[in-house]
Amino acid sequence: MKFFYALQPRETPKKINKFVIAGVLFLMAITYYLATPALCKINAISVNDYCYKFTLGVNKTTTGQADPYTPVMLPSVDTMSWEANSYIDKFNWSIYPYQGSLATEHEAMLQDVNSLASNQWYVLPVIQPNNNQITVLLGSTDKQRNQGMYFFQEDYGLVPNHNDFNQSNFVLDVELQDLISSSSSTTHSLIDKYDELNDTGFKFEYLRNYFVGIDAIKCTVGDGATSYESVKTFVITNLNQNFNCTFDSGILQTSVDGGVPSVDSGTMATNTEDVLVGANYDTASLINDDYLTTTVIRKINIGTGVFASGTYLSRAMFGFNPTNINQASASDPNYSGTVTDISESGTDHVYTYYFTRSQAGLIVEAGIIAESGASGTTIFTRDMADVSGRWFGSSNPANKIVGNNNFFMNSFLAPPSNVNMPEDAWYSLWLSAFGLVFAFGVWWVFKSVPISLFGASVPLVIGAIQGMLAPEFVVIWFLAFLGIYSSYQWYERS
Repeated sequence: MKFFYALQPRETPKKINKFVIAGVLFLMAITYYLATPALCKINAISVNDYCYKFTLGVNKTTTGQADPYTPVMLPSVDTMSWEANSYIDKFNWSIYPYQGSLATEHEAMLQDVNSLASNQWYVLPVIQPNNNQITVLLGSTDKQRNQGMYFFQEDYGLVPNHNDFNQSNFVLDVELQDLISSSSSTTHSLIDKYDELNDTGFKFEYLRNYFVGIDAIKCTVGDGATSYESVKTFVITNLNQNFNCTFDSGILQTSVDGGVPSVDSGTMATNTEDVLVGANYDTASLINDDYLTTTVIRKINIGTGVFASGTYLSRAMFGFNPTNINQASASDPNYSGTVTDISESGTDHVYTYYFTRSQAGLIVEAGIIAESGASGTTIFTRDMADVSGRWFGSSNPANKIVGNNNFFMNSFLAPPSNVNMPEDAWYSLWLSAFGLVFAFGVWWVFKSVPISLFGASVPLVIGAIQGMLAPEFVVIWFLAFLGIYSSYQWYERS
């Protein structure tokens, strides 16, 4: 029986081109380097300092610009899935929202950790009509962020009255960040347990623009007949600052960031008022006023004891960590929940927050989570919607709940739900098909096997860099590339 072979050794093998081999090895190395995420960090010097990201889109359907630093709610986030897929740590600390510049972190309040339907709050400095976007970075193994509770316009917290707060000596520590500088002279309550009718208890206030360009904090105590106050002026930095009020043995002091205190004297009588945070309960008019606005409180500590000797106890401490916050009700515009006391004083003083934040006219959606190095949906701006958005219709693809997350547009190439195929395998088929088209086109122009093989590699290389393919797939492809090329140099058709 006679056998026929399609290939036979060349009488004179072609010389291996060292530039082709060098090019393949270089391209394989650079692809593997770019496709492999670096270690995640918290400082956000570059996007790749975090492992993952998604785009948060806010569509304002009403006319006019929203109030500065309006909070928006991203509803029903599956944080359980986030943790299971290592998108975020179990404390939900490794998150970094920004817009435009990595130097400016936007505020976010996460709650209901490890939940199937957690409502998350994000603060945008400016919200224009139609589409607005911020990028949210996720996943860091380095030092984590300091979450606080944002007070917008009529938000406040309440801690029920307790004998722990009715002591002759006390200390109030508040760490906060004022997000906006004001030219108006306004008073804002930080901590309030003061009876306005009877002048008893204590209150701690933040005075914006106390003098021109100068802010102040004021601590007040009352003994039932007279009120006594201590005022400390300072320059606001729009960064985290620590405010302190201490009342010990008739000495009332206020200080900022541990600086020289303002010292006064007075006497105090206790009362049965609840402790309010971010608002003052006016016992004369029976309403809340002096709301704290556009400000983030990072930490609150209420202590009692003998402060001169340093032997005082923390009676209530609230750090506003995601693991300590749980939403109880959500009926727009009213939202409420609880914050756990982390003082370990023996008594659990539950802090209940009350938000009044209308979300009417705001549609908030999140894109899919992608590797931080992928070309994100932020490349699709409103000006480009009619150009690049035709894959999805006339709307901006960046605001679709399953919008694209890479150069090739995953929403267009995503595998159908009824196809039981791994995504890597699905994308490898698509990108290989694109590669064949490239290869035929390059062959028609150059009539060169190495150049056509390089052309076939282009979609696979981009796909690996964008996170659609495992880097190992491209390594295997380049090994096959070398096999095909060397075979062509040594063998020919019979």
